[in-house]
Amino acid sequence: MSNIQRPFQTYERPGLVVSYKMAVGTIYEGHLVGLNDKGLAYALTSSSPSNTKFIGVAAENKICDKGGSVEINVTKAGAFVFQSCNLYDDIGQNPQEIMGHEMTAFDSTTVGYTDKPGVKVGTLVKIEQASTGKPGFRIRIERHTC
Repeated sequence: MSNIQRPFQTYERPGLVVSYKMAVGTIYEGHLVGLNDKGLAYALTSSSPSNTKFIGVAAENKICDKGGSVEINVTKAGAFVFQSCNLYDDIGQNPQEIMGHEMTAFDSTTVGYTDKPGVKVGTLVKIEQASTGKPGFRIRIERHTC
């Protein structure tokens, strides 16, 4: 075991935006992104397994025709507004009562609170309108990205 007695370069890079190899498909800027079982990035879907590793929010639009041949930049920290799936109506919760709870992805642009298994993507910090004009949830993702 070496005990280095001089400065040691760790090649630190700020981890706010990280590049990942993509699975075949299209990922749009602002969409929720996870890793598939091969370690490739893809836009989350309603059928994403609950053990999917959430990695962040796409920082750009990318298309990949051959898995692993294209890289996409993904933002791993911040608070983002996604459309609300309004599931809180189904479980008898009003939106204010779920403040601070973990949100689950229902697809790559829709999140909600549920007690069912799913990909956890962030903590609800505010209720506000999404860019689509629909009701939205602002979620903080730092503690949920791998």
